[in-house]
Amino acid sequence: MMSKKDEYETKLQNYEKLKSEQKNLVEENHYLRNILEDNEQLELYDNLENRYTTSAVECVMNLLNFNIAASKIGRFIETVCSLCKRIPNQVPACSTVNRINDMRISVASKQMQDISKKTNLTLYSDATSKYGKSFEVFAVSDDQKNSYLLGLREMQCKSSETVLDTLKEILHDINEMCDKHENDQSVGYKLLTNIKNTMSDRAATEKKFSLSWNNTELKY
Repeated sequence: MMSKKDEYETKLQNYEKLKSEQKNLVEENHYLRNILEDNEQLELYDNLENRYTTSAVECVMNLLNFNIAASKIGRFIETVCSLCKRIPNQVPACSTVNRINDMRISVASKQMQDISKKTNLTLYSDATSKYGKSFEVFAVSDDQKNSYLLGLREMQCKSSETVLDTLKEILHDINEMCDKHENDQSVGYKLLTNIKNTMSDRAATEKKFSLSWNNTELKY
């Protein structure tokens, strides 16, 4: 007859054995699931909804931002998927990419119109140099500390006049993209007049830029 101590040790050993077997089964199950997922098609097109998934649309928009031609985006997606050993169930045709691009422009236009209606905006500018080229980025923030990107442009130099001209180009592009307000004022003009503060990473340029900015606001 086993003592209580021996019985306890036997049960403990059985428990540890079952625990180890369970761990092995979980790991094996996880491994098999990964194999199945790797062999499954990557769902970019939802056949039930008869449309591309939100992730696929966002991917196309990002590729368009990288200046990938609409006619090449489908092949681009297939090539990248092959690196991950996945096959997309469907890739967008050029006409679909163009429709998604229209959506992207509409969303950007609506956002710019909404931003231009905000008051007391703060304009931020930042410059960086890569491979001998200078780039300037502009963004604005509202009273709720929400930030919005206006644009990024390459510049010939970092002078305050060039920075201001670059901002004018961005505002002009926004005007071309957006419809005018009800009072026939352009979105770029409304943005310009609602910017009350400016901030830059260069104190000397910022001082000159602010002086030029005040004059521009009256002439724009």
